[in-house]
Amino acid sequence: MTRSNRLCELHLHLYGCIRHEDLLQRLLAQDPIDWSKYEAAYEDAYGYASPARRIIEDGKAGGSVDGDEFKRIFEFGEADAGNFARFTAKFGLLMVGSCITQAIEGAQPWANVVAEVTGVAQSIVDDQNREGLLYAEQRL
Repeated sequence: MTRSNRLCELHLHLYGCIRHEDLLQRLLAQDPIDWSKYEAAYEDAYGYASPARRIIEDGKAGGSVDGDEFKRIFEFGEADAGNFARFTAKFGLLMVGSCITQAIEGAQPWANVVAEVTGVAQSIVDDQNREGLLYAEQRL
């Protein structure tokens, strides 16, 4: 890609740019996980239980991890368009894998949040560089 063909993004949400593979790996390494708010929101939005806990528990137990199924329940697709309950349920999966909520509740030091956000931002910038993105405005 030549410099004149590079793209720019003017309104990106930092945690909205996290790839499903990265979140999956974060959840596989995280312990413990509080699924309660996410699972309730997902079931309210979709009418059935999320398979996220099963996918993660299977992976932690040494079983196979269905990355395609995880991608389907994480990424906001056409079937979800215009449905705020579905958006917030899927966003809740990000929060399950983040220490931000735990820091707000006093269960994690804020230094962990700084480290997490720094790592997430670096991973996203790396992705954007690989895609040839010349300029991006990120929001937390």
